[in-house]
Amino acid sequence: MSDPHTRNRSSDPPPRLAASAEVAPTLQLAGIAGIMETPLLERIACVYFLCRKGVVVYIGATVCLFTRVLTHLQDGRKHFDAVFFLAAHPSRHEALEENYVRALRPEHNIDANGR
Repeated sequence: MSDPHTRNRSSDPPPRLAASAEVAPTLQLAGIAGIMETPLLERIACVYFLCRKGVVVYIGATVCLFTRVLTHLQDGRKHFDAVFFLAAHPSRHEALEENYVRALRPEHNIDANGR
């Protein structure tokens, strides 16, 4: 597997995510630190996917990806090694998040009742 920092995104297929259903995110950041180096992500409505070893462990919606992912890193409750996101219209990103959560059922989105 190639180093994610030197990966040629134009010729390599996008990474696959394992879960109960698959999702094709638009971008994998160059590791978690890549968010810090991507100022355009500061104010974008999106659905984001926190992954560990290629498996989606949490799905969220935000209008500030940098701040939201930083919050997850600081609270330490969700362990992840990659972040993917799908840009979405600000009026639709929360509904899109709900659809992905229902389809993928990531471990950190499931409540005590299994929903």
